[in-house]
Amino acid sequence: MNAFEDGNTFNQDFKVKLQLFEQTLKSGFTQYFDVDEIEDIIIHYIDENNVLFAKKALDFGLTHFPYSNALKLKQAHILSIEQKTHEALTILNSIKSLELQNPDFYILQGNIYSQTGLKEEAVLSYKNALNYTDMPDEIYSMIASEYIDLKKMPDAQYYLKKAIEINPNNESSLNELGLCYEITQQTDEAIDFFTQTTNAHPFNFIAWFYLGVNYNRALQFEKAINAYDYALALNDKFASAYFNKGNSLAQLNRYQEAIVMYRETFLYESPEASTYYHIGECFENLSKYDEALVNYHKTIKLDNEFADAWFSICIVLDIQNRIVESIHYAKKAIELNPFISDYWYVYAEIQAKLGFIEEAIEGFEKVLDLGYLDFDIYLDYSKALFESGQFEKSEECLTIALDKFKDASEVYYRMSGIKMKLGKRKEALTYLEQALTLDFTKQNDLFDYLPNLKNDEAVIQIIQAFKSK
Repeated sequence: MNAFEDGNTFNQDFKVKLQLFEQTLKSGFTQYFDVDEIEDIIIHYIDENNVLFAKKALDFGLTHFPYSNALKLKQAHILSIEQKTHEALTILNSIKSLELQNPDFYILQGNIYSQTGLKEEAVLSYKNALNYTDMPDEIYSMIASEYIDLKKMPDAQYYLKKAIEINPNNESSLNELGLCYEITQQTDEAIDFFTQTTNAHPFNFIAWFYLGVNYNRALQFEKAINAYDYALALNDKFASAYFNKGNSLAQLNRYQEAIVMYRETFLYESPEASTYYHIGECFENLSKYDEALVNYHKTIKLDNEFADAWFSICIVLDIQNRIVESIHYAKKAIELNPFISDYWYVYAEIQAKLGFIEEAIEGFEKVLDLGYLDFDIYLDYSKALFESGQFEKSEECLTIALDKFKDASEVYYRMSGIKMKLGKRKEALTYLEQALTLDFTKQNDLFDYLPNLKNDEAVIQIIQAFKSK
């Protein structure tokens, strides 16, 4: 709490003392402040991130009260803020014997240990503080944070649940417990816990929110929306609940409603790039491509390194047949994240459309290098190789595909066409028979690739024979 505040009322006495202290610094005229007042002034400056004036208040206090352990605690705190952790711990060690029952001592010690990466030591300090505090829920939360950093999620969950049991409205503990369940992928356990919490404390909007989060994760989108509605009924300014409700609505293809929810967040927090991106996705799914582009551009205006937004602009421009424009956005997405196979795939497809076959081949090869798993990449890659005159290499590509995707009729139809082109008619007709056996309805795949085969008597006879079966 800011030292100016006393509950919800303005603390005029402290304001007067603070102004008097600052006048003392300016004038050099000595004014009396007791140690508690100096301590409050230091806390105020620390809370305001004004380390310079916090140090001035500390120096003033230590000049008049050189043996005050309370001020030495503040000195250690300021040193820790300045990353002087060794000096801070030295001061704490010097007063330890006199502060063995002071929870603030152990909390500060734990904070400094945590700051230096000594997480286990931090936990021990916080546990010592538990013996002397009247606010154990806050310390349980601190212990849990250390266990999260140590990746000891069961221990973290144990202490977070203890914190929530004492104070069900402890937002920090609820948020961290939600994080634990996400990390451990314990969706069912999370639903059980937050259901119990909302049953016991039906006005806890954070618990309703995390119940929604986990229903969404469990693909139970209607239940997620219901939980978010409860959270918003309790806190109608809860931007994250509007955003997440939008996500659930979008999963149900209720895109127009989702857009309304996403836009509602702008009333309660500054617009974020991800929100504009999700709005853009909704418009794209509604085939409102101009509106989609507007929101994707707003995304990259807020975050120029939002690779998916650059990629989505590329996709929409391609749909609008603005192919020359789209390639720029594909390249930018790849520049930002060169390890996404979908980016390279679309880049290669666009290069092929533009007639730049060598560039397309390079793109398709990159897709394969990145481990793309569907058979369609082999069809497109082999086609590009074929169009560049690399017939044997195109055949080799499909041979690899057939080894990986033995039931993909599309690959057999394509191989039949390649064999025909290479003059290997007997093999071509064998592959055609295999393709027809796998899926007779996709015979046009062959004719789309090589239209002249519609007039090939042997091909027509085989198709007719399968049709009559």
